[in-house]
Amino acid sequence: MYTQVPVDVQEEAMECKNGMSCIAEGHCTDKEPCKVQRVGCRNVLFLVDDKRVRTCSYLMKFGPDQICTCPVCYYLYTHTSDEYATCGDMCEK
Repeated sequence: MYTQVPVDVQEEAMECKNGMSCIAEGHCTDKEPCKVQRVGCRNVLFLVDDKRVRTCSYLMKFGPDQICTCPVCYYLYTHTSDEYATCGDMCEK
């Protein structure tokens, strides 16, 4: 899975500990991609809590929710996912 991610989006994700492997591999290192429950506004993905341990610079807890704030993951999800069209997002692309 190779997706062209704009350079400016990649530059926003310079804290990535996995070398932005999601761009070429579709996931971080040897792990499956995080499952998205719903899309928030700009660079916010609410994740399905699947009890996996994640060590990601862009993962944060917000009450009971796990939130991904990675600009690259957000771009990939909103530009390549079939689910995005029906996920009930709060913002426009």
